[in-house]
Formats: sequence, structure tokens, C-alpha cells
Amino acid sequence: MIVAGEVGSKETRLALCGLDVGRPVVVVEETAQNSGFPGLAPMVQRFLRKYRPPQIRAAAFVVGGPIQGGVALATDLPWAVGSQALASELAMDRVTVLSDVEGVAHSLPALAHEDLATVNDGDAAQGGNQAVISAGASPGVAGLFWNGMEHRCFASDGGNADFAPGNAEELQLALHLSTQVERVTLALLLSRDGLVRIHEYVRGKTRDPALTKALEREDPAAVVLREATTGTDDGCRRALRLFLGIYGSAAANLALTLRATGGVYLAGDIVPGLREPLRDGAFLAAFHKKGPLHDVLRKIPVHAVLNPKAALLGAATVAARELRTQRGSGWAS
Repeated sequence: MIVAGEVGSKETRLALCGLDVGRPVVVVEETAQNSGFPGLAPMVQRFLRKYRPPQIRAAAFVVGGPIQGGVALATDLPWAVGSQALASELAMDRVTVLSDVEGVAHSLPALAHEDLATVNDGDAAQGGNQAVISAGASPGVAGLFWNGMEHRCFASDGGNADFAPGNAEELQLALHLSTQVERVTLALLLSRDGLVRIHEYVRGKTRDPALTKALEREDPAAVVLREATTGTDDGCRRALRLFLGIYGSAAANLALTLRATGGVYLAGDIVPGLREPLRDGAFLAAFHKKGPLHDVLRKIPVHAVLNPKAALLGAATVAARELRTQRGSGWAS
């Protein structure tokens, strides 16, 4: 067995995983509040004492944000998360720390049909490189290089690239935000907070009392999404349409950059709630609107990742692979 974990700013999900027909399977999992522990290692140690699995040799943890030298660079974590320090503290042969977007990339072979929703059919037969672009709590991108036999995942900091407006409305949004921040990046917009920022810009000084109250009392991104899809608020609908256009254009840019003819995967905690809106025009219109490359992009499959545990499954996949590598072959429990 191996340990997989998904480390957030306030809470962490831990899981013991085995392997079934080559795919990681969560045997037991639980979520703990970060504030109750002085570090990730003590949390994992308590988890292992509670469930008493056979000796664990490998673990992997996904963290929102970039990773450098096996160390998470996220500034919103309550403690440092580094692979070498964790391996020493947990007395394990191998511990891997990777970004949650890279974790989703590693999970793709383990996802079932129901874990995905097709946004653009494309031509799956052409195969090739793949790409993941995440929108939500941890926006970012990752790639999967096709070497002729298998896909090999790699991380990227492309989520922090500058936002490139594709039309006059997006340009006005960028100019508006540039008065508030030093750089207008994709991550600033392709997130739950980004959807709220776009809505704030769209509605300007217009304030509907009921909507204002809901935005204050509830998760504002969830309110904007709900009102855009089931309500009657024009500002929310316009904000979502603008968000989807930005997402579609960014996904197309990534597909062209990586020549991701094998498919683009949309991930992030906001994506399951966008299952129908993603098919409803604005996203695909922006995805295809790349001049003479229109036909190239129409042939690229696009899928929304619906499984909220995809990054966790990706971490389990990485840990299992490391364990197999160390022990030579096969799966060791």
C-alpha cells in the first residue's frame, strides 16, 4: 500500500491506496484540519497509527501552486512541505511532492468514463501530446508528452502567464484589473476568485439587494455560477460568458503551444459545475477562434474532469510507480 495526500490551505485529505488492475484504489481516506498539527508529517503519522497498514515505503502529496526541488512554494500553506524532509520524518524510501494540476495529469489513465464529460469530440484517433488546464481553487497547467509508447507528465508554471485579451471586452477587463494589480495573469481570472472579479467588473455600480446579500452570506463564486445558470441575473450570465471565453481561449493557446492533439483536459473544483455551460457556446467559440488554425483545434478532443479526487488519484499513481521502480517490477503491497 501507499499513502496519497491532497494538501490544502486549511485542510488535508489523506488516503491509503492499493492497486486494482493497474489503477490506484482508495482503501480508506479522511480529511483533517491543518490547524490541529504542527506539520504534515505529524498528521500522516497519526493517520498511519489509526489505520495500522503494512509498512509504507512510498507516498505522494499534491499541493496547490508551483513546486521547486521537491518543495512546495505555495504561500498559503500553514507549514513547509518538502519531499526530502517528509521522507526523513516518515521513514519512507520515497516521498514525492507535486502540484495538484500535475496530479490531475498523472490521474488521467486511472479515470473512468463517468469521471469525464466531453466538451469537444475532436478526433481521438490522432493521439499525441495532452494538456491539462485547471480553473478553480488552484489554477494552473500541466502537460503530457507522448513518446510513442506512453504519456509522460510534466509540470508547468504557465498558469502564471500574462492574460492575453482576445476581444475588446476582455481588453477592457484587463485594463480595469491592471489598476488593481501589478500583473493580470491567467491565474487571476481562471479561478473561483477570478469569476467573482469578473462579476464585480461586469456589474459595476449596479447592486441588486438580494444578490448582494447572497454574495455576502454564501460562497460568492457559487452564487455567481448559480445565478448565471438557473437564475435571471444578467450580470452573472455575462460574467460567466466572459469567464468561459477566457477559459476557452487559454485552453486553445495551451493546446497549440504543446501541440496537444491527444486532448485537452479541463480540471479544477469549479469545473463540475460548468459541465453544461462549457458546451453552451462561449467556451468552444473561443477555443476554435484561432484564425487559420480553426480546423486544427476542432480536431482536438476536450474533456472536463468531473472526479473531485483526480489529483489525489494522481498522487497515488505517482507513489505506486515509485514503489514499483524501487522494487524492480510488479505491485508490492
